[in-house]
Amino acid sequence: MDKPFAITLDVGSSLANRTGSWRTNRPLYVDRLPPCNNACPAGENIQSWLYHAESSDYEAAWRVLTQDNPLPAVMGRVCYHPCENECNRARLDTPVGINSVERFLGDEAIRRGWRFPAPARESGKRVLIVGAGPSGLSAAYHLRRLGHRVAIHEAGTFAGGMMRFGIPKYRLPRDVLDAEVRRILDMGVELVLDTKVDSILSTMRMGEFDAAFLAVGAHIRIDIFSGKFAPRTRALIDLGAYAVMLPLLVWLSYALFQHLAIGYLRSERSGQSAMNLPVWPFRIVFLVAFTLLAFQVLAEVLKTVRALRTGSR
Repeated sequence: MDKPFAITLDVGSSLANRTGSWRTNRPLYVDRLPPCNNACPAGENIQSWLYHAESSDYEAAWRVLTQDNPLPAVMGRVCYHPCENECNRARLDTPVGINSVERFLGDEAIRRGWRFPAPARESGKRVLIVGAGPSGLSAAYHLRRLGHRVAIHEAGTFAGGMMRFGIPKYRLPRDVLDAEVRRILDMGVELVLDTKVDSILSTMRMGEFDAAFLAVGAHIRIDIFSGKFAPRTRALIDLGAYAVMLPLLVWLSYALFQHLAIGYLRSERSGQSAMNLPVWPFRIVFLVAFTLLAFQVLAEVLKTVRALRTGSR
């Protein structure tokens, strides 16, 4: 036999072994989006940084994580981790504790003083960011990585936005938040506090900005009683309150009279009160009190309707 036993003489068959057609296709690895990555609101490459964390290369895991999310210590504490709901491991036993690993990596970075690298080159562009909340800080981080100069204007006295004012300290310690904000600023991001931007165009002209990103936040107070429709708005709210209150008042008054006054004073056998007192005085007192209260509510309703017509309150 001239050829080794297991070697084919041509593609698709073996003339020497006479075994018929042999398969020549090989499995092809296809890199598709994992379900945990797909469920992540921050778009993190979870599968990739978990690989480094499993290999105990925590800094490499942190650097892969922060390519998408610059606030891992914050996210590791406040994220509701939908990635774990979609984890394939949950079909076998329990999902991987992705959120806990993210928090560990964020805390490890703070403890060891890891820093973000400087941009490879400067673009020469300058960007204005209005608001130093999670959106504004994240935008500043990614823009700075691209080489743009970034200035954040914040109306408040502290950076962090709803991370600072909407999440309690026991859930997100302020030293953790400050450390992650400081790491972003150390990249060369400028933070201007106590500065409210009233006009985007004028601020961009004065600061010679090439672009602006508005991250004004979710805690803006909206006063529904301001403007020319304020009197009508208040009157409609009051009218709705009276419409609910009047039937409730009638029902409560009747129930109080029926079960307390009459039930206590009247005897079921004799038809007279157990204390030999007539019932009619109590009925008169109840009717007078209820009539006065009903007239007062009716007067308020008429006043509200008049305010709706005239547009004043």
